[in-house]
Amino acid sequence: MLRVALAGVGRQVRANCLASTRGLAEKAVVPELDWSDISKIVVSEEGKRELASLRKAYEEIMTYIRSDPGPVEPIDWDELSKNSDAPEVVKMFKEAYSKIEFPKLDDSMLKEFESEFAQLQKQAEK
Repeated sequence: MLRVALAGVGRQVRANCLASTRGLAEKAVVPELDWSDISKIVVSEEGKRELASLRKAYEEIMTYIRSDPGPVEPIDWDELSKNSDAPEVVKMFKEAYSKIEFPKLDDSMLKEFESEFAQLQKQAEK
């Protein structure tokens, strides 16, 4: 059961990472888990072993995310569709992905700060 949860966490973390590196931010925003609270819930020895395995895998994913700031390769939709058991799902994801629009930041404040900085710099040079 925990392995299924791990797979879901891995997919979610990767999705968050991809979304954040595609233009919104340089760093992925992933919530830190409170492992002590989670471990209080698990009582069986097998569950504790699975939780330790989950924690190790989660830490490996987080280490990878934090260490790999490089650009993300474009998605090869044809290859995904060819290798998938459900190409119609890949098609749905492709359609949804193509409709994502990232908000443009209003940089009017930056222009204002740049002009103020230029004035201050001129005053400092006098």
